Amino acid sequence: MVEVNSETDFVGKNEQFQSFVRDVTQVALANGITDIDALAAAAYPAGGTVAEKLTSNIATIGENQSLRRAAILSVGSGVVTGYVHNAAAPGMGKIGVLVALESTAGADVLEPLGKQLAMHVAAANPLALNGDDLDADLVARERAIAEEKAAQSGKPADIVTKMVDGAIAKFRKENALLSQLFVMDGKTPVAEVVAAVRQGCRRDDHAQGLHPLPARRRHREGRKRFRGGSRGGRRRLKRNAGLRRTRAAVRLAMARTLTRVRAIRI
Repeated sequence: MVEVNSETDFVGKNEQFQSFVRDVTQVALANGITDIDALAAAAYPAGGTVAEKLTSNIATIGENQSLRRAAILSVGSGVVTGYVHNAAAPGMGKIGVLVALESTAGADVLEPLGKQLAMHVAAANPLALNGDDLDADLVARERAIAEEKAAQSGKPADIVTKMVDGAIAKFRKENALLSQLFVMDGKTPVAEVVAAVRQGCRRDDHAQGLHPLPARRRHREGRKRFRGGSRGGRRRLKRNAGLRRTRAAVRLAMARTLTRVRAIRI
């Protein structure tokens, strides 16, 4: 993933600009380049260097443009899922996200989860995967702000210390991906979304082990619910149980294989 900046949205819709972005992205991916200076010095497909092509584009389009960031995610086994917000062209937009799920599950299982996580990252803009991974300088600045604010409260020193620690804990929680509330429901931390998938495999491997009632008791409860166990009621019960087994199988497939989540937002 490569970020190329322009001064206006108009340039972002320019075919020449978009073609340059596509080419530069391929150069970065083919050569494994994430350093901007190295990317600028790399050979451009049409001749010259990336930096020289960028300079030519600035002259012909008439607006300043710049290479800002580049990132690459890869997995030994699993999927890398992307999401682009406000897309101006396929694969291009104002916000781009890559999510890597390391797993032995199939892409048909992992990609929907990865897509939702990528959409979450685009919306919530986490600064790190875990609270402990936040940039130390950023945390130090937040601590200084919290200390200044707490000092103005006039409370005893021990209370001020607790206020500062609480503010930093909140900052870490709100800006780390795994502790943020999942945007799809607004109440579940992302870590619990992933953990819930894992927990499914700790139950019995066979499908009925995932139901809250044993098979015979579930059948009895179903007959009571449908008043006398009519033929139509039993058919509905079997159909609903089959649907639950299908969903359980999907949860198990992800739970047994999901190992790590990584994300990049540009």
